[in-house]
Amino acid sequence: MRAWTVFLTAFSLLGAGCATLGLNAEVARTWETAQVYLPPPRAWHEAFRPADVPVPDRPLPTVVYLHGCKGITGNDTGWAAQLTAAGYAVVMPRSFARKYRPTNCEPSTHTAGWSPEVHDMRQEEIAYTLAKLRELSWIDQRNVFLMGHSEGGLAVALWHGGEFRGHIISSWTCSNRSWPAHDGIWAPARIPVLAISFTSDPWYKGTYMEGSCEAKFGGRKFARQVAIPGPGHFTWQEQEARDAVTDFLRTHTIREARAVGVPR
Repeated sequence: MRAWTVFLTAFSLLGAGCATLGLNAEVARTWETAQVYLPPPRAWHEAFRPADVPVPDRPLPTVVYLHGCKGITGNDTGWAAQLTAAGYAVVMPRSFARKYRPTNCEPSTHTAGWSPEVHDMRQEEIAYTLAKLRELSWIDQRNVFLMGHSEGGLAVALWHGGEFRGHIISSWTCSNRSWPAHDGIWAPARIPVLAISFTSDPWYKGTYMEGSCEAKFGGRKFARQVAIPGPGHFTWQEQEARDAVTDFLRTHTIREARAVGVPR
């Protein structure tokens, strides 16, 4: 069993008592320095630290967003703008707030600097962020989604828990023929999944990571692949991708009146 699987099992059993686990201060840094964006009337570019968020007057559906291997970029803040415009709060943990944090940014081959431990770190960050969100009164706890781009998309694909309303995987193939532990979609089959990728992504083309999340859907009833024609990696720039994410969130958000057939 992988180390982070043991960690997450213990985490889920203890729930809000996570402080008793003696969690590493390095993980806490990723939460304390996270960027939080709120929907209008707040400006899309106005980011807060979690401790400084002005408490909204109602619980907000929320997206936990995981950045890629270079930290928070324009692609990620672009997604924040899209998500907040749709009425969702966005929480972006800063993985590079850790004092020790290897990088996995190596286009095409991922050979130099490839560090599997980074992916264990990202799982810790999801677990810690989720626990902290449960302490906040302004989070709509029924409607917390998980989204990640590139390395963050891989982290979403590996998250095996069923705590989120849906998973959104941006620019990851869900495929890794050299590292089976990083292959596939690990969420329970009942969790809705949206995968968005380009048909020719230079980060994966011709490598052991070339593939499609759709090939890993199996019998998932609530799963969709959006394949954007041509080369590319930054999905926020594509209207088709933005529309797909907004539709996915609105479809799977719990409201007072629910459409028949959408999982609870």
